[in-house]
Amino acid sequence: MEQTKQATAICTVTGISLKLADLPKLPFALEYDSPLRKYRNAIAIASLSATELKEITVEIKAGIFLALMNSCSLIEDHLPAVKRNSILSGIFNEASHNTSTDIIHALRRIVECRSDKKWLSDRLPHFDFSFETNLESIEQYLEDCRDALYPKKEGSLVVHDILAKLLEEERKLTAQRKAEEKKNKPFAFTVSQKENIKRLASELKNAGVIGAKACSIFHHIATGTNVSLVSEEQKARYIQFLTEKEDDAAKSLALIIGSIKINKNNNIEDEADSFIKPKKTLAQMLEEAQQRKAAKEKGNQDG
Repeated sequence: MEQTKQATAICTVTGISLKLADLPKLPFALEYDSPLRKYRNAIAIASLSATELKEITVEIKAGIFLALMNSCSLIEDHLPAVKRNSILSGIFNEASHNTSTDIIHALRRIVECRSDKKWLSDRLPHFDFSFETNLESIEQYLEDCRDALYPKKEGSLVVHDILAKLLEEERKLTAQRKAEEKKNKPFAFTVSQKENIKRLASELKNAGVIGAKACSIFHHIATGTNVSLVSEEQKARYIQFLTEKEDDAAKSLALIIGSIKINKNNNIEDEADSFIKPKKTLAQMLEEAQQRKAAKEKGNQDG
């Protein structure tokens, strides 16, 4: 069914519209309750970081803003929700992403500061949407709400500056949290690395450089998320085992194994008996392997 022939449904709170694929176009829009009108859902989305909110359409963000206002009955005009959404969407489209994010975060802070929404409704100013509503009037309204909640006192820090600092701190904390999550994310080989490990291990086994058990362990490490179980000691043993083979393929495999970032308390059982406890770094072992190879080649030439 063509998009133009589908019926339209509009949420009476958020103004978010959707098409009904199984219903032909009607001469009027139907009403529906969007899950985003619910306070808990609206707060959840309004709590997303600037980066996460960037993936959300302006119509949805406008709907979230309206749902938050509705939670405290802060809207006083008689415009249909779809008109309010259109007005807000236009403002968000013209404003920078950081500005629209700050607006949503600021309103979220206001409406969630008290669980008693009636108290907030009685305490906070109400807002009339109109076609003259713009970014400045929205920002002024949020400022009036802050003043109502936290009256300014002579000689005290302006509350808007405090909230602005809180918003900036929130951005920094969110960035730190993301960085920490990335830092703590278990190490994983790329698909290419897994394929190379298995290929190199098989080549080394077929050439008689390593045994079947060692080959099996390297294949095991390159399977699924098993690399996350490798300990620091095991990693070093594998590297020393490979660098002492004085083989180019073994050296390549050692370099890939050396890229593993170790997670704490890791352990792979049933290690190959031939893996010996290391005493040197990867760079040192590779350097010594290169020296041994060069000495061997020189000996062959002298002979």
